[in-house]
Amino acid sequence: RTTKIAALIFFPLASAPVAVSYLLYANQARPIRTIAEAGEVRIVEVARQRFVLTIGSVVADVSYLADHEALQQFLTEGKAEFFHRLGAHYLAFARHRPFFDQVSFIGAAGKTVVQIDRTGATAALAAPGQRQDETNRDEIQRALTLDRGQIFVSEMDLNFENGAIQQRVKPTIRIAAPVFDQAGERRGTVIVHYLAQHILDRIKDLERQAGEIWLLSSDGRWLHGPGPDAFALI
Repeated sequence: RTTKIAALIFFPLASAPVAVSYLLYANQARPIRTIAEAGEVRIVEVARQRFVLTIGSVVADVSYLADHEALQQFLTEGKAEFFHRLGAHYLAFARHRPFFDQVSFIGAAGKTVVQIDRTGATAALAAPGQRQDETNRDEIQRALTLDRGQIFVSEMDLNFENGAIQQRVKPTIRIAAPVFDQAGERRGTVIVHYLAQHILDRIKDLERQAGEIWLLSSDGRWLHGPGPDAFALI
């Protein structure tokens, strides 16, 4: 009986410090968790802004190329000198955009008229036999139906050439704008293949502040995640 009385007295007394400690921990952990969650939300927003602002700058460039004087002169005159002037302008522009993998003007029938290709640090005008046939590309068909002022932005995927994924993996976003001549007639589209690894690297830089950052496409493909399986579901 004495033992039972002692136990009834001891256990409540012994459990009291534990309960107090838990309450103190809970009160301290809650604001710490709130601060951590707020930090994570801030990092996600910074990552979103880096993505959106980068694409926004490319959209501005594509709109500029689609309405450039050299292109309008070529569409109006159709002479060789204006064709060469257009190619020279696009080449000079691409040389100052190291993340533009390809810059093209594609006619209304889907045939590539001017194409600038980047290989490493070098940009070059593609010869007629080197220009890609873009007639059946989905993004080209969609871009050719855009109205004035509209922009097509593809999802990020791996770059294809001649129907096959390039052996050196190049995450790519394609941005296109319609081209109209001075009479308002639709004449084709300008499309830029943007090297999206630049965006992924800028997002990855934030991991020094927030740990791992994962990026998914709208259909559930890893674009940047916890391992080497980016684009694994393509």
